[in-house]
Order: sequence, then structure tokens, then C-alpha cells
Amino acid sequence: MDQHTVTFTFPNPHGLLLQLLSTAEGAGPTRYPKHYLRQFHKKYNPDGLDRLIKEHNAENWVKLFQLKGGNIPGTPYNAVWYNQELPTLHGWLLTTPYSGTGRVIAERNPFYFKVDPAGQQLPYIDRVTYDLLQDQEVMLLKTLNGELDLVTNKVNTLQNRAVFFDNQQRGATGSWSWSPTR
Repeated sequence: MDQHTVTFTFPNPHGLLLQLLSTAEGAGPTRYPKHYLRQFHKKYNPDGLDRLIKEHNAENWVKLFQLKGGNIPGTPYNAVWYNQELPTLHGWLLTTPYSGTGRVIAERNPFYFKVDPAGQQLPYIDRVTYDLLQDQEVMLLKTLNGELDLVTNKVNTLQNRAVFFDNQQRGATGSWSWSPTR
């Protein structure tokens, strides 16, 4: 065995291991980049950790590690304090993370590993903006005004069918397509 070989041993077959290791939502080795997170771990940075704990207002090195590790169990991926410096396998990087209300903005990860058959890096979209709307009436008005590119099932309901029908001439194409969810 050499320094680049990793061996996983399980008591039972683990058919999803390759899928877990090859996705951004995977567990373990692909989720926690050692080259970045080692600076926040007691074993790898015993001398500089106290300064970092104080600098980031953490209770201890474990809390600091969780804070800087971002997508670690018990620390939500989209939390206000999401660490934008954390290397990730995701296609987009949150530049304005979820904070309960407002807007979430994600920009294309320039180091994303996937490419299309022509060799062009994915994703194609450079920036994605999500307006977080809680009020269904506001959602409906923004949809009718053409301010939303994507709406959820909270707007395209049977109750709103008549509103969409009455306003179909205002739409960019002049027609609406609708089918009930079964």
C-alpha cells in the first residue's frame, strides 16, 4: 500500500459507497477536506488553536471545527454562519447564505470537477439567486408580474387557477399551460 491508497472495510456489503464518495452530499473523506480543516483541529494545530478559538468566538476547538466545517452533522449547510472559505464539491458556492428571510445567492464553483461531453466545465449557470418568500400572496403577485423564474407548488394550486387564467394575456408568451397534480 502507498500513501495515496485508501482502504475501506465494512462488516457488511456497502453498495452505495462509491455513490456516497463521488457526490457533494457524500460522507466522510469527501466531505471534510483535511488540508483546510486541520488548522481547526487540536491534533494538527495545538499551538495556534487558542488564537483561532478567540478570533472566531468559539467555546472550544470542537465548536470551532464545526463552525468552520460547515456541512458537518448538527451544523446546517445553509446556516447564517456558513463558511464560504470551506472547499466544497458542490457546483455552486453560497456567497449569500440562507438567514431565514431575504435572498440566497450562489455562484458557480470555479473548481467544480464535472465537465460535459465537450469538455466544458459545469455548471453552465454562473449565478443563481433565490428570493425567499413566505407569504403565498406575495409569491402569487410576483409570479403574475413575471418576477419569478421558478415557482413551487405553493403557487400553482387549484385555488389560483382562475387568477392565472384571468391574467394569461399579461404573460410574456400570452398563454399559460396548466395541469393538475395528481
